[in-house]
Amino acid sequence: MRAYVLLMVVAACYEPHYDRCTVRCASSLDCAPNQVCGADGWCSAAGNTCVPGPDSTPGTGDAPISDASAPDARHRDAAPPDDATTTADAPAQLPPDARPPSCGAGCPGSCVGGVCVIVCEGKDACGAPVVCPATGACRVECSGKHSCAGGITCGSGRCEVSCEGKDACGGGISCDDACACDVDCAGNSTCEPAATCPMPACVDGRGCTSAPAVCDRC
Repeated sequence: MRAYVLLMVVAACYEPHYDRCTVRCASSLDCAPNQVCGADGWCSAAGNTCVPGPDSTPGTGDAPISDASAPDARHRDAAPPDDATTTADAPAQLPPDARPPSCGAGCPGSCVGGVCVIVCEGKDACGAPVVCPATGACRVECSGKHSCAGGITCGSGRCEVSCEGKDACGGGISCDDACACDVDCAGNSTCEPAATCPMPACVDGRGCTSAPAVCDRC
């Protein structure tokens, strides 16, 4: 009889202890006092959410408990800082020796490998004066009939003029200031009047040449 009474007392005083986030539940009846069954299916204090521990198994005892309104720590650690700059945002920069050479300022044509190229290929093309940049290399191609009738003025850089169209370069060519000048009067009745060259030694018929040593000062 005494043993039966003792057993009843022990049973009445026994209250199981459940650590938070260690017991799976279907309802709060499965949880210890002062715990509820959360939407995630784990027993914990009301208002808390169980977060999986490092081994991805909830209920290890050392799994952190975070407030439902707080951001997930895993996502917070993975987010980049606000002032982070990715390489995709930064413009590509070429080393100075890999950048294409630039032409002199004011090139009225296209810049090809650092040479200002001016193309006058149609009939009567470039009727207005053609003026090369004050500095840098320049090439003028007068292939159309009566092209470059407005005259051509070279700068101080290397200058090349091709007069291939009939009656091309009729407006004259001023090549006096060029460090090297080559004027080719290959078409019929071209270069009238004759081009003016850097010095008398550079005169080549009605055009100019940079072949003599004194005519190439670039």
